[in-house]
Amino acid sequence: MRALSRLLGVTTTPLSTPDPTPLQQVSFTAEARRTLGVQLHHRGRVRGGLLFGEARAGTLHVTVVTPPALPHWGGTLLEPDERYVLGWSDAMYTLYRGQVDWVGHWVARADSTLPTLEEDLAWFEQGAASGLFDEQHVLVTAGWADGVLTGRASVMFGGAWGVLPVHL
Repeated sequence: MRALSRLLGVTTTPLSTPDPTPLQQVSFTAEARRTLGVQLHHRGRVRGGLLFGEARAGTLHVTVVTPPALPHWGGTLLEPDERYVLGWSDAMYTLYRGQVDWVGHWVARADSTLPTLEEDLAWFEQGAASGLFDEQHVLVTAGWADGVLTGRASVMFGGAWGVLPVHL
């Protein structure tokens, strides 16, 4: 479980072998898409949450989108309180029998419009500097464009920032 390793230094044996295929796209389940859409109806401040899923054959399949962590718990947009991350990770591990793990974050602007590429890069660099984003862990920026839920995924490609298509 990524959260145990990242936050507590505990190494675990994965129940399945991670897919080494480089990511080519990100796909959301219908329920994950619905949850993200609901979150984008709450405007007024920049917000974000965790993404849980699994990578298979070059596609990152996002199964669960979490709501933002409670502000009074502390933490930041990309580094929410450890209790929040560990709680969600433990729940996903239990519900999906270890097949689903923490695979990234989502971020939305205060007005819920799709961020610019410059904003994507700024958030991505912030998270990548602390090891949140790499070749297998993404940042998804999401927003409404002409009434349609849209998004982009930022990921590392050979040590450099790259953008993947997101299928919502």
